[in-house]
Amino acid sequence: MTALEIGDEAARAMATAIRGKAPLSLKLALAQLRRGRDWDFDACMRAEFRIVSRVVRGKDFYEGVRAVIIDKDNAPRWSPAMLSEVGSADVERHFAPLARELVLP
Repeated sequence: MTALEIGDEAARAMATAIRGKAPLSLKLALAQLRRGRDWDFDACMRAEFRIVSRVVRGKDFYEGVRAVIIDKDNAPRWSPAMLSEVGSADVERHFAPLARELVLP
């Protein structure tokens, strides 16, 4: 984020856009990119299923829907509200195996 904030106009615009997203989702996406670089397609799909299965049980997905689609105030109140408030355990629990894993053909 710091590199974007001190970059050119396009970089600063990207930093602004990123800051508006859910902090937990941002950290999940980064973790997924880093881990997924060495995964095959099936592993990627299993990880995506694990993550989404947990995201829909949280608050941020619904808060984003509320802010953009329902109330249209474009002012989501994320929980946690800041990147620094998202711990590694918060991210790790989204990657943990599920009781019922995705079965691929």
